[in-house]
Amino acid sequence: MAFSWTVETPPVRLAAGSVTELRVVLTNRSPAPWPGEALAGTDRPLRAAYHWTPAGTRTPIPNDGVRAEIPTRVPPGARLVLLLPVKAPVLPGDYLFEVDLIQEFVAWFSEASPLRSAPLPVRVVEGR
Repeated sequence: MAFSWTVETPPVRLAAGSVTELRVVLTNRSPAPWPGEALAGTDRPLRAAYHWTPAGTRTPIPNDGVRAEIPTRVPPGARLVLLLPVKAPVLPGDYLFEVDLIQEFVAWFSEASPLRSAPLPVRVVEGR
């Protein structure tokens, strides 16, 4: 379940509680394909998601944020570009943003992945 990710235009500052769409490039670094469409419509779809961790801590804030379905099969080594809706934390401060994949009701990829991309520092500010 190894993967890596990048954000094409990473945000450095977001308004608290705002929702934005990020263009995310996901790369399948595992030896098996991601089944994508084979899981669509099931109760265990494969989706892209994210975590926010307050800077200086190691514990992500509880988040059941907006997710995006992996719409297609992704072979080993292949890349997928998708738009990921992201909701900023409601409390202003400095955070680390990290993209993750989840097979619903099974596991977060980050829990089993030996390869992880570096989180992005983002400042969350009051106002819009």
